[in-house]
Amino acid sequence: MIGTVNVRIIDAEVTVTCADGTVFTGSYRLVPNLTNARRHPARVLINVYHGRWEHESAYYALRHTITAGRNLRSGDRAGLEQEMWALLTLYQALRAVMVEAAESVPCTDPDRCCFTVAFRPPVTRSSRPPGSCPMSTDASD
Repeated sequence: MIGTVNVRIIDAEVTVTCADGTVFTGSYRLVPNLTNARRHPARVLINVYHGRWEHESAYYALRHTITAGRNLRSGDRAGLEQEMWALLTLYQALRAVMVEAAESVPCTDPDRCCFTVAFRPPVTRSSRPPGSCPMSTDASD
């Protein structure tokens, strides 16, 4: 029981093998409120949680990467809806580019791409002359 909710504890060991052969193993403890083991076998719930983690990764990308944890600026419902649609559109566009990039390398799963890296603006050395300093942001210059 957690509070007044019946829960079930499922200990799982998850092993992931990367394309280069690297293996990562981790222990996880799932705490679902689906207590009937016959109706909801542990293996099925572990697979479902994988999908849930993908959704939570999307929310994390929206909240912590794109907005950097800032609150939305709009003070009214219409403005909030507009901001959310803009964020979701940006997220979807970045994911589409990530899938395209992953597909350019054979046998690469787009789920393995890092959203944080994709979101960072590209920085190239060719954007300024060799040996020059970055532009100062000091107002006194």
